[in-house]
Amino acid sequence: MVFTKLLPQDEQRGPHSVLANVHTIRLTRQNQSIDPREFMAYRMRLVMGSDKVLKNIKISSQKGELIELSGYQCFRYDAVYENYGVIGFRGIPFKINNHMTECMAPSREFVVRMQYGQMVPPNVEPIDISREGEEFLKNLRFTSGTQA
Repeated sequence: MVFTKLLPQDEQRGPHSVLANVHTIRLTRQNQSIDPREFMAYRMRLVMGSDKVLKNIKISSQKGELIELSGYQCFRYDAVYENYGVIGFRGIPFKINNHMTECMAPSREFVVRMQYGQMVPPNVEPIDISREGEEFLKNLRFTSGTQA
């Protein structure tokens, strides 16, 4: 599930947008047997390492930590990037501020990733989306079975 909002645009400067999304990743039987905290630490290292090799992206800062969210084993990841690959503006640094949580379902059959972020062109001030974004990240609830 993806929610995107285009904010007031200045066509000369480039796109200014907000994104929020949720997706699930099914786990193999082998991964289901790993301790949830250990598995989420592995997933956090994987995400942080993968971001370091993204094409057209330069990481300004990144922070990851293992957390418990509503009783679920999770990790929190916050990063700031410069994106040099925006279509129509290649080579120009657009700032992306991204916030994510990823949690293992109690069934251990899948993980759920929720994230929100904002991309702004150079010399454009971001809008404050932290209140809505943080509420979004804290809103994950699992029901019985494997439903999220």
